[in-house]
Amino acid sequence: MALSQPSRARILEDDVCLPDLKPVEVKKRQLLRPERCLICESGTTCNHYNIPSCNKCKTFFRRAVLSSLSYDCPFDGECVIRHGLPFCKACRFRKCIKVGMRPDNISKIKSHQKESKQLKLQMLITQWPKHPDYLIFNEKLASQGIKQWAYMDAILAIELYKTLPVFYRLDPPDQENLVKSTLLQMCSFHPAYDAYFRKYTVDVVHPDGYHPFAKGDFKDNPLAISVRRGILPSCVKNHINKEKIVLLKMIIMLNSAAPNLSERAQELIATERIKYVKALIKAVQLDSSSTSWISRYQNVYNLIDQNLSVTNKMTQLFFSYYVPLISRDDGMAKLWLQLFFGRS
Repeated sequence: MALSQPSRARILEDDVCLPDLKPVEVKKRQLLRPERCLICESGTTCNHYNIPSCNKCKTFFRRAVLSSLSYDCPFDGECVIRHGLPFCKACRFRKCIKVGMRPDNISKIKSHQKESKQLKLQMLITQWPKHPDYLIFNEKLASQGIKQWAYMDAILAIELYKTLPVFYRLDPPDQENLVKSTLLQMCSFHPAYDAYFRKYTVDVVHPDGYHPFAKGDFKDNPLAISVRRGILPSCVKNHINKEKIVLLKMIIMLNSAAPNLSERAQELIATERIKYVKALIKAVQLDSSSTSWISRYQNVYNLIDQNLSVTNKMTQLFFSYYVPLISRDDGMAKLWLQLFFGRS
């Protein structure tokens, strides 16, 4: 049976007219394991904001403070706040304040969490190894035409892997093995089609005008000539559009034949890869005649094999010229060994 308003007032008086707690008493109470929430009298074993309270009342108080909403009581502030009864938000918040919850505790906690996060980030930055000299901008190196486009291509490729839902279904070792085995192909594929869309037709040219492998001993080196041209001439010949480039990139990345993949990873990657192969077939069919799409599809798909050939030649260049130069730097040597040869 519903309580009459006078009875509700009497219960409220018995319920919330608590003695003011001195700081020493509050401290002692913190050391004891509470049994009842001081707001709604439900069972609890926790202190929130220095007051024995249940999770529901703690959450209500936090939301009320953070939202800065103003609550009105329809019964002149005489509602009973007790577990099992309907809660009036205004009276519930008033009782939270009366038993000792302090709104400024929430702001202090948020401030502490923010400071703690900033401190952890600062510690991470401090402990992180400093970039070696070969990664820092140097005017002398820049004047010699030495750029860091390979690093940018690698970063962009890794970010692309992270957009694939199937990538997160792989175990970490399989993720690492997939990236190691296909990243270099992505690094040779990207600058070629990027130059193609910027209207270059013969050699790859980076956005700042830099020509890779085009100076000194590399100028007339057959391997260097193949690498700096890449698949650019084939892109021109086949009139590749952006849709097909995206599909080709997905097919390159999703290589189920990558070394050291688990059987589960091979199945997941192969299933995902075939979707993009079918999409590429459909894209070629849509812009080809009914009799010519097969040969056109073969020419487009061959870009993957051509890119792999370019990647192998680029590996030979680094093995023949760069690795001996950087062998004195263990960090750099390890980086290139992992990137080009898949080993530590």
